[in-house]
Amino acid sequence: MDTTAPLALRPTEILSFEHRLIEQVLDCLEILSHAARDTGRLDIVAAEDTLDALWTLADRFHHSREEALLYALAERRGLPRVAGPVAAALEDHAELHRALESMQDSVTAARMAAPRAAGAFHRVAEAAIALLRAHILKEDNVLFPLAESLFSEADRAALIDAFVRAEAEVPENVLVDAMVAADELARRFHVPLARERARPVQLLARHRE
Repeated sequence: MDTTAPLALRPTEILSFEHRLIEQVLDCLEILSHAARDTGRLDIVAAEDTLDALWTLADRFHHSREEALLYALAERRGLPRVAGPVAAALEDHAELHRALESMQDSVTAARMAAPRAAGAFHRVAEAAIALLRAHILKEDNVLFPLAESLFSEADRAALIDAFVRAEAEVPENVLVDAMVAADELARRFHVPLARERARPVQLLARHRE
C-alpha cells in the first residue's frame, strides 16, 4: 500500500505550466509567419529569437524530460511506448525537431536574400504551429491524465525529484535567457504572457514550503 503523502503539485502539472510558455512562443511565431506571408519578407532577427526560444524551451528541455522521465516511467507502469498516445507524442517531437531545422534553413536562406525564403518559412511554421498546439492539447487532456492514473504517490515524488535534477544539469543562463527571450518576443508581438511564469524548481520550492 502506498502511504506517501499526496503532493501539492503533480509532475504533469509542471509540464503543463511549461506548455503555456511554449504556447506563448507559438503565438509569436504565428504573427511572425503571417507577416512573412503577407509581405514576402522575413524578420530575420525575430525569427532567430523565436526559433532559439523553441529549440531551448520545447525541443531541448521540455521534450527531452518528457521522453527520458515521464514517458519512461509510464512505460514501466504499463503504458506501451511503441503504440498509442506515447508513440504518437514521440513522433510529434521528432516532427517538430525536423520543422525547427527546416525553419532554420529558411532563415539562413533569407539572410542570403533567397526569393522564396519567407514563403518557405511561413509554410513550415504554420504546419509546426498546428502540430505543436494539437500535441499540447492531446498531452494535457489524454496522455497526462492517463499517465497520472498509473502513478503512485511515490512515483510522483520520484519523478519530481528527477525533474529537479534534470533542470539542475542545464546551465542556469540557458533557461533564464530563453524565458527572458520568450517574454521579449511576447512584448514585441503584443502577445499575452503565460499565466504561470515561475520556473519548475521555483514551483516545486513554493509547493513544498
